[in-house]
Amino acid sequence: MSTIVRVAIGVFIVSAIITIIGISAPAWFVFNGVSYRSSKDVDFKETSLFVGLWQGCYQSTNVLEGTSFYDAHQTARAFCVIGVIALFLAGIGLFVFACLETCSSNVKLVVAVLIFFVAAGLSLVIGISIFAAEFNDEKKNYNADYAYAFVFTIIGAILAFIPGGLMLGELCNVRNRQHPRSNADNSPDSL
Repeated sequence: MSTIVRVAIGVFIVSAIITIIGISAPAWFVFNGVSYRSSKDVDFKETSLFVGLWQGCYQSTNVLEGTSFYDAHQTARAFCVIGVIALFLAGIGLFVFACLETCSSNVKLVVAVLIFFVAAGLSLVIGISIFAAEFNDEKKNYNADYAYAFVFTIIGAILAFIPGGLMLGELCNVRNRQHPRSNADNSPDSL
């Protein structure tokens, strides 16, 4: 297994962990200074409302199941899920490429892995962009800002492109293994 593939596997694992944390956490966006009253309280309390892709919650840990503010919210969810699926398909292909000696010179597998990594990164970026556009007005109008899970997903999306770029380099290596140049091709007379 080449160093390029080892680095690609490491970056994939980091990207997958960071992306899963970012997508699953209910803290993509936070509204600060929200008035809140639970069923047990008589008075309103000022707290923060965290909004994620799947749910929202108040800082006092009361979960608002299925919170969805806009239709675009569901579109952002869909693109992020497609990105995660593509990321894991790319990871499976990467591990197959790394583990099976017969696949180590398979150009089609390298191209498929490359395409899945790029598709994962693009899908995540599209989902992030849709979510950011959706909450941009709230950021201007309220005491609100993007939260840690949003940043984690951005980092995961950026990292998803890196193994794809590394596999592009590996594609050149695979092609050279399949079609090695003879010494006659490298002679000064053949140039």
